[in-house]
Amino acid sequence: MRFELTPEEREFQSQVRAYLSEVTRDETFAKLAFRHPNHPHPNPLPSRERGLDPTPSPLDWVMQRSRDWGVPQDDEEYQARACVVREGLGERGWLTVGWGPPYAESSPVKAAILREEMAYHLVPRANDYGTELSGPLLLRHGTGEQQEQHLGPLKEGREWWCIGFTEPLAGSDLANIRTRARERDGSFVLNGQKDYGEWAQRSGWCHLLARTEEGSSGREGLTWFLLDMSTPGIFLNPVEYTTGRVFAEIFLDDVVVPETAILGERGGGWEMVKEFLEEARSGFEHIGWARRMLDFAIDHGAASEGSRARLAEASVDIEVARLLSYRSLWPGRGDEETKRRASMAKLFSSEVFQRVAETAFNAIGLEGQGVPGAVQHLYLESSAASIYLGTSEVHQTVVSGLAPTA
Repeated sequence: MRFELTPEEREFQSQVRAYLSEVTRDETFAKLAFRHPNHPHPNPLPSRERGLDPTPSPLDWVMQRSRDWGVPQDDEEYQARACVVREGLGERGWLTVGWGPPYAESSPVKAAILREEMAYHLVPRANDYGTELSGPLLLRHGTGEQQEQHLGPLKEGREWWCIGFTEPLAGSDLANIRTRARERDGSFVLNGQKDYGEWAQRSGWCHLLARTEEGSSGREGLTWFLLDMSTPGIFLNPVEYTTGRVFAEIFLDDVVVPETAILGERGGGWEMVKEFLEEARSGFEHIGWARRMLDFAIDHGAASEGSRARLAEASVDIEVARLLSYRSLWPGRGDEETKRRASMAKLFSSEVFQRVAETAFNAIGLEGQGVPGAVQHLYLESSAASIYLGTSEVHQTVVSGLAPTA
């Protein structure tokens, strides 16, 4: 396949690069990038403190939650400035380029360009579950009321979302979900636990998968809920990982949600999970991060002949991964081959990210310790790339055709 960006797509890429380079280029932002605290966490932490109003602005909300969690001032500043960057993207209409009418043209290529460039410029993925992924799902499956409530704030980059999928016994085997949603008087009562709630401590909403049908198992009986994180009974337990990134365990204790919180059909959650993961698995973030690691290595003196050869090979790997990821955008949605291509893109891009990160880190050597936070963070982050959004083993099985595409 011969793939090239159209003139319009190249112009969009140039505009995105120019904007992100301008707003992230100064020394303060670079030094703050990916610096995370080592701080004690309260256990457990209510999702929101009484009297805290998250509505004035996303910047106020993030700064307040940062203070609640004990995040040092430097990380607060970085997260706050990242919010400003995302709001700038929203003002330019770029966050919705993949949504389709009536909000924007439907351009998966432009959406992919944006995701890759945001990763390269180290803009946090703080709202990817909102704008890039939630918007299209709400447009396809949301009720008029749900769309009216969420699409406007998502379009402007003002509404933050997290994911409530993974559980202690339901990781790669997502169909083993045990969180229950028991129907009661026109509402549902949620009980269970979710792990790896990325950005849960700063999100106002959560995409939550729960089992609504009594006695169901596997992929049957799963329903998708739009969960307001201010609902009583939600508790968060922060968990800090090797990279310093803070996730959260989400505990649901008799959390009552209205029937209108269901997205799509009751019991139809699994089909939407497949659709959601198809969009999330394209691998463009891995490509952006790999490019950044390669540039770090080149800029910081990987001068030996052996290093140059390895970095040249890494550059080729990145380009192959990019082409595989773009290939995953065709043909149309719902085609089984498209889903296998998405798994192939995620599988290869995650492994390329790991190889490039290791190659670049070794090529930089001890000097890498002097590169502002991002080198060490991306090197550690790469180790998880072959685990989240489906392990490499799962994707190998999907690509082989020996397992259903999910």
